[in-house]
Amino acid sequence: MPRLRSVAYISTAYVNINQPPLTRVEERQYPVMVDGREVDVAGVAEELLALPPEQAAARAASLIDLLGFKNTYALGKHLAEKEAARLQRALALPLVVVRPSLVSAVAVEPYCGFCGNYAGQVGAAAAYLLGLYDDQPEAAAVGGSSVWDVVPGDVVAHAIIAAAAAAGTPAARPCIAARPPRGGGAAGEGSEAAVDAGGARGAPPLMIVQVSTSCIYPLTASAMFNQGVLWCLAHPRPFTLAWRRPRGMDPRQQYNERLWRRHMRAAERKVGAVAWALRHLGKRMRAAERQVVLGMRTYKTINTEKYDLRLFFAADNLTALEAALEPSERSDYVITWRPPTPNVISVVCEASGGGSSSSSSSNSSNSSGSSRAARLWSDAACSASCTFGVPFARLAGACGCLAPPRVQDAAGRGRQRGCAEGVFKPAAAPAAHASSKPAAVATAGSDSGACTEEPAAAAHARAARAARQGGWVLFGNNMLAYLYRELYRCDVQPDAAVPPAALRRLEPLMAPELRAEGGRVRHVFVPVEGTAGRGRRA
Repeated sequence: MPRLRSVAYISTAYVNINQPPLTRVEERQYPVMVDGREVDVAGVAEELLALPPEQAAARAASLIDLLGFKNTYALGKHLAEKEAARLQRALALPLVVVRPSLVSAVAVEPYCGFCGNYAGQVGAAAAYLLGLYDDQPEAAAVGGSSVWDVVPGDVVAHAIIAAAAAAGTPAARPCIAARPPRGGGAAGEGSEAAVDAGGARGAPPLMIVQVSTSCIYPLTASAMFNQGVLWCLAHPRPFTLAWRRPRGMDPRQQYNERLWRRHMRAAERKVGAVAWALRHLGKRMRAAERQVVLGMRTYKTINTEKYDLRLFFAADNLTALEAALEPSERSDYVITWRPPTPNVISVVCEASGGGSSSSSSSNSSNSSGSSRAARLWSDAACSASCTFGVPFARLAGACGCLAPPRVQDAAGRGRQRGCAEGVFKPAAAPAAHASSKPAAVATAGSDSGACTEEPAAAAHARAARAARQGGWVLFGNNMLAYLYRELYRCDVQPDAAVPPAALRRLEPLMAPELRAEGGRVRHVFVPVEGTAGRGRRA
């Protein structure tokens, strides 16, 4: 195939879900070991393909326990990735394996906060809004300091495009592939690991890029949970199954199976009662009944202790890829998700309409000007002790999580290998969002509280500028604003205050970035034509 420039195979970071807890999973292929012996994964794949579907499913279920995988998805992805690597060596393909972690909502494109499905973090956030967690931290089957390796969907899309371009660029590929893993000679352990450093039959080295955040900008379970608590305090829900007073999650909280089971039984009883009522309200409510039942099934799937993996996915090749991008195109191809810069608070305030006039009496006490918030942002972003709720000591050697957006260490490694920074450019910049037409946005005035219509294009541009720099807090708020619109068919104010008494209860448990908000809940989600909400304010 002489005209083939590059091949991008989309795998998942969880192909190595069978690694021990607290492992730093490198961007390489790991052999599957049982009792000290390497498993012939090609033979396993051929065996499964030769069986009838029912027998193959039963055999795969037994292999999950034997090989240490959590589900058939991870096992199937592992087998497929190994086969892709075999073909790369046999055919000398310019192949790149892209491994996204938990793909979540989008940060910017096509518009801030958009969620394509209810998997992973999005499903957990929707479940919280609906009250399935009963606003109690013990209902979550996870420890407070556990890291969820979440990555925005548009960051993954950009990384795939950039990786495909790099795989087809001879000057860029050596800067990203053939990098020895940390810790010495681990790459030579096992036959599959050895071929990563140099393919057989003249094939280029296998290039693996993990699009992940746990070693760059980690997000903890307690930070996510507490952000949901703050959101619902600032934006009361029209309907929820949560009946108890909201409580924050302590970062030191440990998983308690007894309390978790009690909350799960309570959630099942509530959902069962709602489904029964909908079923007896007539045929027009049958679709709603099915959605409620499906939502509970999804909640039971994601809220289980076996997915508290405690794995950290290295992103050294991803940061090297970022450094190899043409400098003029790094703003178009955001392929890493990093902490916000200290001055981002002014950008967010501007994009969310400045100081909202709603609850003006409490605003003055909760937000005494952007200068205090900017100082808090600076303290949070420059702190050497923790990221978004994660102590450095727990990251087991993860580095670069508070580095500035320009990845100096990756550029340095590139120069040591004889590669200049910015050695390639993607084939084309991301398409403009012509199909995404934001509606005119009502922006709160700073004095009177009257709403003025802002041109849609200007509102979208301001929202995008803020969202690119807003970190996990603004990302989560945009996602919750979208989900609020989807679930309740109404919009929320872009800037709202948390009641002071509730804020005082929660503040000791909050991550530095959440405390930096000063009791404000801001989002820059811009409604787009065709979305579910009717556009009324909650």
